[in-house]
This record gives sequence, C-alpha cells and structure tokens, in this order.
Amino acid sequence: MSSGQEFLSLLEQDAAHPGNNFLEPALWKSLLTGGAPAGWLRPLAAMLFPLVGGTGRNALFSKVSNLEMEHARTIFQQLYEGLSDPARDPEKQWRRFAIVAGSTDEELDQALDDPLLEVAGFVNQARWFGHRSAHEAAGVAYVVDTRLPLVWGAVGDALRKHYGVPEEGLGFFRLEREHGPARTQFVHRLIRAYCADGTKRYEARRAAREVAWCWHALSEQVHARLLGLEN
Repeated sequence: MSSGQEFLSLLEQDAAHPGNNFLEPALWKSLLTGGAPAGWLRPLAAMLFPLVGGTGRNALFSKVSNLEMEHARTIFQQLYEGLSDPARDPEKQWRRFAIVAGSTDEELDQALDDPLLEVAGFVNQARWFGHRSAHEAAGVAYVVDTRLPLVWGAVGDALRKHYGVPEEGLGFFRLEREHGPARTQFVHRLIRAYCADGTKRYEARRAAREVAWCWHALSEQVHARLLGLEN
C-alpha cells in the first residue's frame, strides 16, 4: 500500500470515529429511523438552509485560493454547473424541499440573514481552513465532500420512507448522492497532491477533526432547538 493510500485509510478511520462521524449525532439518528416528529421538517429545513444557500454555498469552494490550476478548474466547473442549471442548483433544490416541508420564502430568507451561530460556525471554519493552506483545505474537503453526500443521501431516503416527502422535494438529496462518488475521487486526488509529508498530514487531520466537531456542534444545537419547540 502506498503512503498516500495509507493516509487515506487513516482519514477514513478518523471519519468513522463516533466523535467525528457525521451521522452519529442524535438528530440524524432520529431522522433516519423515522423517530423525529414530522413537525420538525419545516424548522429543520429553515435552520439548515444557510449551509447551501447564500454565501454558505460557496464556503467550501474557498479552497481554490491555495490549489493548483488543474484542481481549481475542476472546482469552478462544479460551481458553474450548479449555477447554470436550476435542476442541479443546491440552493434552489433545498429551497424546493423547504417549501414542500411547509417553510416560506420569508422564513428561508430570514435564516440566511440570521443563521444559527453553529451553522455559521461550520461554514466559516471550513472556509477558514480553505483559505489557510492547501493541505488543510484537502483535509476539510475529505470530511465534508465525502461525508455530507452520505448524510444527505440517507436523509433523502428517510424523508421519502418515513415522512412521505414527494420526489419533487427530494432533488437536493438525490443530487448529493449522485455527486458523491465523483467528489470522493476528486478529494482523493487533493489528498495525494497536497498531503505529502508528516507535518501536512498532521495538520490536515487536525483541520478535518475540527470541522467534524463543528458539524457535531451544529447538529446538537439544531436538535436542541427542535426539542425546545415541543415544550
């Protein structure tokens, strides 16, 4: 096994650890098993909208500032494809899901203007590492671009199975699952290109863990808010 492949295996082990696993928080377990009340979908859709809408949708593209041209070109192509085709635009597709779940455009716009601290923190932490160095950007891309498609794909299935959300509201989740394999391949290229020595690998792993921690904090806060709505 090459050293690059060994490091990818190490990142996979890190991502699977309960403290880093994006599906570990109680919010996602509840949704995936159908244990969450259907009434949660409307506020959930609004609270999470800043992850894919407004400036948040571009946060994970911040890594282009430190990447070589061939890799930056791939990222810009991904961004262009999303912006030029409404059917493949994450923001528009999430907004459609939110409307189907009962949200209004006004609620979604308000969520963009005043996001939860933890939601903004996740976006800003990913952006910060993207601007700081190529190897840390690659580490963050590993957990975000390989784990989030798994989360959203599973959530889409649960929304259909347990909550009866029609396919017209599931475009975002289906696209995320569709894009997952290509994103994973691209992230592996980034890891091999920019995480070539021990120090960079240590810092890449640290960046990945910090962003995973932000995801857990986000998930716990959203879950707490939803539980609070029941009281």
